[in-house]
Amino acid sequence: MQKHLSPITKDTKALVLRAALNLIAEQGFHGTSMSKVAKEANISAATIYHYFAGKDELIVELYKSIKIGLMRAILADLNETIPLREQMRCMIRNVIRYLIARPHEAAFIEQFDRSPYNTTMIHEELGSYLQRLTTLIERASHEQIIKNLPDALMETFTLDVASSIARKHTTGALELTDETVEQVVDVCWDAIRR
Repeated sequence: MQKHLSPITKDTKALVLRAALNLIAEQGFHGTSMSKVAKEANISAATIYHYFAGKDELIVELYKSIKIGLMRAILADLNETIPLREQMRCMIRNVIRYLIARPHEAAFIEQFDRSPYNTTMIHEELGSYLQRLTTLIERASHEQIIKNLPDALMETFTLDVASSIARKHTTGALELTDETVEQVVDVCWDAIRR
């Protein structure tokens, strides 16, 4: 019996990105081919090439999509009327909760960050999406609420820790409760606060 392919719709690009995310999280970049993504998305390989020139472009586009979603989640419920210190803690908490709820995205970010795909140019392209977060961090640094750390170190003590914790939770190596999430927030906060 022949399997029918899904019709092309305006959601097809999102379907391709979701299929690629699932495969990459499970099989890594090298184990994921465009034909596997097409099969996972239940579309023809030719359809993927309508949206992406190749696997490299698909991976970079997926990263941008995930990072934009992560930035939105970090800032989603941020109350600008509370003290800046509490806003910073809220952002850390949001990163942890977001990545715990999305283990495939956490795994993808980890792989991407350690790969040759991770270039300064990609981060510059995401600059406008990061502006509110960057402004908040710069303000906290200027007001001497947090240490004056390079962006890479700030990310290491927050995003990288959250990603690692999410992975440990997913594999069953660590059970995260509301209490342990707050402990992780405390540890991350202690690493960056003055």
